Formats: sequence, structure tokens, C-alpha cells
Amino acid sequence: MIAHVDPAVTSALIAAPVAVLAAGAAYAAGRLQARGAHHGPIDAVRRQHQRDAYAALLQALREFASATDVDRCNRQAYEEFQAAGVLVPDLALQAVRVCQLLEAAPIEPVRAAFAVVELEGPESVTESVRAAHDHAEGLVATAAWGARGAARRETVNELYDDREKLDEAIRTFTAAAQEELNRRP
Repeated sequence: MIAHVDPAVTSALIAAPVAVLAAGAAYAAGRLQARGAHHGPIDAVRRQHQRDAYAALLQALREFASATDVDRCNRQAYEEFQAAGVLVPDLALQAVRVCQLLEAAPIEPVRAAFAVVELEGPESVTESVRAAHDHAEGLVATAAWGARGAARRETVNELYDDREKLDEAIRTFTAAAQEELNRRP
């Protein structure tokens, strides 16, 4: 025997689960939209802070690199000897003066900006930044050692090598920072 079901009951039996599913989907969509509305501005501020931190470090590194141009310091040392009446300076004395000029380079802004970028991350950027920071610190350490009178011509060659490594580390950091800032959030 086939029972006759009222069409209104049939509609209600079909509509109830659909309404529950639609309500659940609307609730989930609302939560996602609210989460996006809440986190969107926070993510934008964080991304801007990263950009500012990367730019500050890059500027500090470039200023440091400019101040530690070994050729420029070598010319300046030579010109200082010439101005003092020493036409052919002793290479060891000139190397000491080059080291003194390099030791005076502004490393503090690099240190301060490095600390911020290290906190901001991510690891892909901080790895490259550590290399640039370490090469800058190494250059200052070599220059400080040579400035105390221990410099020789080989010391100046080490400084050239240190500068090449620093320049490469700056390029690597710049590429890593660009990649991080240009990726989609």
C-alpha cells in the first residue's frame, strides 16, 4: 500500500536540511570574511613594517659599503701622505692608514637595522642578512686589527676580498627581500 504524503510535508522535509546546510555555509563564510577583515589591515601593517626594515638595512649597508670602498680609502691615504710631503709612502704605513679609514666606517646603523630585520624575518631573508652583517663585521675587525699598526700589503688584499664578499651578500639580501615583498600574502 502506498501512502499518500502531503506535498507540504514533503517540501518541509526537503527544505529543512537544505536550510541547515545554507545557514552553516553562510556562518562559515561570515567567519572567514570577518577574519579577513580583521587580519587584512594587520597583515598590511606588518608587510609595510618589513618593507621599511628591509629598506633601512639596505640603506645602512650601502652607506657602509660606500665608506669602506678600499680603492677610495687607498687614494685618500696616498693623498694624505702626499700632502704631508711624503712622495712615496711606505706601503705598510699606507696600509695602516687605509685600515684606520675603514675602521671609521659607520657600522652602528648596520647593526641596528640588522636587529630589526632579524626579528621581522622570515628565515629566507634573515639568512642572507646574517651573511651581509657578518661580512661587514669581519671587514671592521680586519680594519681594526690593521689600524693598530699590524697592517701589511696582504691586509689590504684581505680587505678587498672582504668587500667583494660584502657586495655579494648585499646583492643576495636585496634579492631575498624583493622576493619576500613581492610574493602574494
